[in-house]
Amino acid sequence: MKKITLFTKLVLILVLMASVMVPTDGFASTKEDLKLKYSEGYNPSVVVLDNGFILALKEKDDKLYYQLGEYVRRGIDIEWSEPIEYDTGNAPNLTVLDNGHVMEVHNGATDDHVYYSLGRYKDGEMDWYNVGNKYNTSKEAKNPSVTTLENGQILAVNEDPEQNKGGWVRYYLGNYDEEEKEIQWKTKDYPYAPTAYNPSISVLDNGSILHVWDSKNAVNAPLSNSLSSLTQEEEHPLRWVGAELDATGYNPSVTNLANGDILNVYENENKDGLSYSLGRSVDDREIDWYSTDNEYDVGGINPSAAVLVNGLVLSVHEAEGDLYFKLGEYNEDEIEWLKLRHDTTDRLLNSEMSSLPGYANGENPAITVLDNELVVSVNDKDGKLSYQLGEYHDGQVYWTDPVEYGDGEKPTLATLANGDIIEVHEGGNHELHYNLGRYDPYGEEEIDWYSTDNFYGIGDLPNVDVMINGDIVLVNEGQTIDDIGVYYEYGTFENEKVTWYRNGVHYENGLQPSITALDNGRLLKTQKSVSDNHLWLSMNQSSKDNHSIDVIGESYEYEAHSSNHPVMLQLENGYILSMFDSNQSDGTWNRVGKLSSDGQEIEWTSNTYHQFDGKNNDVVQLQNGRLLNVHEDHESDEIQYKLGSFDDRAKQVNWSDDYVPLEYLDYTKVSTEAVYNEEGGNPSITVLDNGLVLSVNHSSSIGYVDGKLNYQLGEEYDGVIYWTDPVNYDNGNAPSVATLPNGDVIEVHGMGGYGTNLYYNVGRYEDGKINWYILGYKYDTGQNPNITVTKEGQIVEVHEALWSNKIFYNYGTFKETDLGSGVFWDAIGQHYDSGHDPSVAALDNGLLLKTHRSSKLFNNNLWLSLNGIDKNDKKINTIGTSSVWKHSGRLPVSYQLDNGQILMMFNDGFNMAELSTDGNNIEVKEDTFTEFCGEGHDVVQLQNGLILNVHEDNKKLRYVLGEYDEKEKRVVWFPKR
Repeated sequence: MKKITLFTKLVLILVLMASVMVPTDGFASTKEDLKLKYSEGYNPSVVVLDNGFILALKEKDDKLYYQLGEYVRRGIDIEWSEPIEYDTGNAPNLTVLDNGHVMEVHNGATDDHVYYSLGRYKDGEMDWYNVGNKYNTSKEAKNPSVTTLENGQILAVNEDPEQNKGGWVRYYLGNYDEEEKEIQWKTKDYPYAPTAYNPSISVLDNGSILHVWDSKNAVNAPLSNSLSSLTQEEEHPLRWVGAELDATGYNPSVTNLANGDILNVYENENKDGLSYSLGRSVDDREIDWYSTDNEYDVGGINPSAAVLVNGLVLSVHEAEGDLYFKLGEYNEDEIEWLKLRHDTTDRLLNSEMSSLPGYANGENPAITVLDNELVVSVNDKDGKLSYQLGEYHDGQVYWTDPVEYGDGEKPTLATLANGDIIEVHEGGNHELHYNLGRYDPYGEEEIDWYSTDNFYGIGDLPNVDVMINGDIVLVNEGQTIDDIGVYYEYGTFENEKVTWYRNGVHYENGLQPSITALDNGRLLKTQKSVSDNHLWLSMNQSSKDNHSIDVIGESYEYEAHSSNHPVMLQLENGYILSMFDSNQSDGTWNRVGKLSSDGQEIEWTSNTYHQFDGKNNDVVQLQNGRLLNVHEDHESDEIQYKLGSFDDRAKQVNWSDDYVPLEYLDYTKVSTEAVYNEEGGNPSITVLDNGLVLSVNHSSSIGYVDGKLNYQLGEEYDGVIYWTDPVNYDNGNAPSVATLPNGDVIEVHGMGGYGTNLYYNVGRYEDGKINWYILGYKYDTGQNPNITVTKEGQIVEVHEALWSNKIFYNYGTFKETDLGSGVFWDAIGQHYDSGHDPSVAALDNGLLLKTHRSSKLFNNNLWLSLNGIDKNDKKINTIGTSSVWKHSGRLPVSYQLDNGQILMMFNDGFNMAELSTDGNNIEVKEDTFTEFCGEGHDVVQLQNGLILNVHEDNKKLRYVLGEYDEKEKRVVWFPKR
């Protein structure tokens, strides 16, 4: 089953749109009810689960299926999973139990009885743990309906066609048995309604039980209802009071709206469309059906309805074997069924949208983020105001075309507490006006400006924000050149209306003011000095009771050079971002700080720095953490956007196009060059537990000459390794490194030139570096060591003898004790073969794969052997015999990939290999691949499956990335960088 996700895939949206859209001329907008096909089948039934997901049932070919759905806040629709069969039968109906599980009732597929099933949502799908339980005792039963009562009991009803041959409804009361995971029925087969068909039941907000039914073939097809409540009588636990609805139709389905009113959907009198009625409970004996027989679909039958967690009404129905859904809003005693517009530019993330940095033409851009993650950008041009919607996707923002919405200049906007937006602008003659709007994906325009061109005061250059308590604060300049004051206004929003209280209060002198609401309830005001254009700020406190703003402490200068248009934004991590454009450099400048402990000042954590050209900036933080800046271009009338990220290491915002959000390393201090070390030899690499790569090498490319031992850390992002600069940690030659079970690393190397002693170091990753807490511990003599660590934590090291062709091994374990930490060797200096360039790799089956070059003069055969560790005798045994796998080569290494395939590398290329079926032999493939030159190779597989090779190349260290190609059965290396 396809798991439910948070966001609709673009392909799904386009497919759904294609299923309902009709061609139009140009960009003309037409509207029809939003009605989308979601499946095929009959008799749908729908509920909303406690977690907000939608559960829909259906029948098809006497089999029952379920689908899960999720409402997509922006865009058009509900995202549905594929249908999953769970039982046999037809005419399903369901309810949500008090424990969040669901109970489903249905007709039998081959008999005249009714059955129930129980299930629960689990890990993106339904777990039907008790299926197909017959529960009626009458001779015949069909068309069941079920609901959960206020006390947690279950009430099921169904038709009984045999009762006096006139059609009765019987009811059943039961309890959910938590231990047995079944329904224990208390009252069964109790008849209560004659001449009643297709029953539907629901529990009202006052606890009363509502039963609605049709009269089948009666004249005028009246719909009827009855009300009941639980009694204390054991024989008659329900008492019913019946009445006829002022409505006509068939197959009713009843549910409660978010406000407690009642929605009944049903087939109309002619059975060629759907209607709905609305009612409310007068008392426990009467329903006031205040709106009846409202047609809302043509051709639909068998409707079912539910209310989503956001209050929208969901109706599903059948039409000629297909299943459709509609969405509607309850508004002033009617359901407004949502409309779908047939524009070519009306949806976000479609092919008509632009993601270019220059997304509009005009001046004075401003931006805000909506609750649904979309952004709204406004600007002015030639006295006209326009807005655009933007959506972030995969490192870009996609923008709709501009839409004019009024006259004015210098707009500013903010998102209100209920998700609506307030936009403020100059309206001419120094008048200040505001508009109120909301995002409406189904309206004539994406933004429904429901209150427009409202005058509220006098002044210039307004700036608006919404405080954490939901109130509105505005600042603006005075209305004349001589008026150098900064004024504020305080407002509250309620019932689609703003109430203003202060009528423009002067509280400081300055120009170009802006106001930022902080998370601690305070306000940060910035402005430009009148005398020298320096920037000043002050901390302010609002009073909700007095609808006023007071300065805390004193204003102070924070930028001492000529600047314009300051804005500030508090980031989700609490830091404050300051942006402004400079009169001296024609560019946008940034600075980052944080609030002081007393909350009255900003303590700057970065210097002022220039990142890009632009002016008249505004900035928001998206819900994914990325920062979105909009600004005017200096050399044109383009409005451009820029994406940025907060660098927690440098405590600053990076707007550069090549910024990489590395998790561990400082992106400003890493290199992406394929040659990651300009001088060195004998590289060795390992992968740390956090996914970083550790590379060690020595500074001389001559294997046995002592030099500096250096390490570098690498982090992979989007197919590139970002490397730190080399750090010297010891002296020696021929290092080799592996990762221990505790996440630390062990490194071995030689030291002493041709008379080499062998040493090991142990280190631990800490805050972007390796802390070598064991350094220079001698464990043997020899040269050219190589090390690996098995899955069980055994350390195996191999090396050459000093003055002979013999190869030796050591093996042990790393232990941390009260007396100290180190390697406890179980076997030291054990001779196992003759040769040069030995290496060892731990395999997944616990065996060791050893390789080396022949010891014979002028013979460069490469040998391999499989070996096992004998823990009892504390030695390593060869399994089978050593064999030649390559007739010419040097410096062989091997590595087993996650899929079990083995990579055999040497100075001239590589072969692929695998374990034999019995696991006792290595079968090396014949083909040798020579895709890049180099020697001294080492290789690891990263946590994301990519394969990393490092090697020497003309006395420099280079890396190459690759992946295993299942079709070619080999590692394919990416083009050499």
